[in-house]
Amino acid sequence: MENDGFYEIVATAFEKLPNIYQKKVYVWDYQGNIKPHWPYFIDIYSYWDSFLTIGDFDNNGEAEIMTSAYIGYNSNGKLYLLNKNAQNLPGFPYNGFRSDGMSDGVNVAVQGGKHLIAYGDSYGDVYLKEYDFDSGSLSDVSGFPKHLAATSQIASVGLPSLANFDNNGTVELLVPILVGGSKSSGRSYLYLFNLNYNILNNDWPQFLHDERHTGTYISEASIPVSPTLAPTPSCSLGPSGDLNCNGRIDVFDLTLLLGNFGSTSFPTGDLNGNGRVDVFDLTILLGNFGRSG
Repeated sequence: MENDGFYEIVATAFEKLPNIYQKKVYVWDYQGNIKPHWPYFIDIYSYWDSFLTIGDFDNNGEAEIMTSAYIGYNSNGKLYLLNKNAQNLPGFPYNGFRSDGMSDGVNVAVQGGKHLIAYGDSYGDVYLKEYDFDSGSLSDVSGFPKHLAATSQIASVGLPSLANFDNNGTVELLVPILVGGSKSSGRSYLYLFNLNYNILNNDWPQFLHDERHTGTYISEASIPVSPTLAPTPSCSLGPSGDLNCNGRIDVFDLTLLLGNFGSTSFPTGDLNGNGRVDVFDLTILLGNFGRSG
């Protein structure tokens, strides 16, 4: 978030209070230490968690965190846009937000230093907003929100994607939706909307691999493991974390570790030899990310 070459870990959590939950936003450094000014306490109580998305919304070269809190259906939630010091950017908190945690949000930088933010709800609505840091304004893009199902139907909008799908230089909005109840009884649809914005970059990586958009790849290959307690062996004398032995600690190694996250029996990614792929192994890998040996 500080553009200093070191990664931070960002997460939200809820504190259970009598009959209600209060949301907090946490930021740790790559060594697991809570950063100054954090956690940030959301100032309304929420039964639902909604999205967390990251991007350089004020064009200063540093990342900000957008998140939300929501209670009920009647647009009584808020959007928050926090800088590295846990301070809201101009125009935030934004009142009148409605979503209910069914869909994470995504954002993309477009021309003019502006950002597009997309999210959905469990009532068949997809939202697309434009944020202008210079004026502090957050406004609906023309034609949005869109209701993608009949009023009488049960419909849940999944995670939208903002990307240049047809390589024409402008951004499109891809929206999945489940209409008619559960996965077993409903029908799924994909909508693709053309948008009149020239795309600059996607601040928040949007994996398109699976329905959860996690970017986690699971291999069916059987990898023999040693019966003795030992960490994942290094491929070289270089820094720990080169899981695929390509001489560099990169996104492929991160993908391998995340694919085995939580696994036991000494799987690939157990860098500290404790018999489990966990946050300590992730910290080791991120601490060496980008290094070669």
